Amino acid sequence: RASKAKGIWVGGNPRLGYDIINKKLVVNPTEAGQVKTLFEKYIELQSVVELVRFARVQKIHNKQWVTKKGVVRGGAEFYQQTMHNLLRDEVYIGNMVCKSGGTSVPGEHEAIIDKDLFNRVQMALARNGNNKGNRYTGSPNLLTGKLFDIDGTKFTNQQTRKPGRPVKYYYAKSRFYIPSLSIDEIAMNTIS
Repeated sequence: RASKAKGIWVGGNPRLGYDIINKKLVVNPTEAGQVKTLFEKYIELQSVVELVRFARVQKIHNKQWVTKKGVVRGGAEFYQQTMHNLLRDEVYIGNMVCKSGGTSVPGEHEAIIDKDLFNRVQMALARNGNNKGNRYTGSPNLLTGKLFDIDGTKFTNQQTRKPGRPVKYYYAKSRFYIPSLSIDEIAMNTIS
């Protein structure tokens, strides 16, 4: 956790767009082009399902690598959940995320996606309801893990179903909900 808090890659499966060289993430130019294409195409399509179809037609697959023991891993086709994971991964804007602390810090590696494109994708995912992970708490909102109340309690996600569509909220205390769309729009307008 301390290493991640300093932006250091601590291992795990490599991401599409990066190779691991001397225990560091290094941009793989060919794969980085594929990652950029996926982010840009999502803005155009506004659908993860359609983006998965596009990736399959273009033969863009998950990262494939060879372990130290010579075993080939990865390389599978994208499915909705793996595409969601890619589109939400802050590694692509040069950050390292500590899941246990819910924090994100600048990493030692080079970004592949600029923050503007990344933020536009996060807004589109939230707007389109294209976040199917974390069903028990609703899908991640733009500021998930970064929004706290005055007492330091972290807001989590909640989702309810209104006729025909889900409604997403930030939630910190009993009966205190903030609609995520309006807060996310304020954040995006401030960033832009």
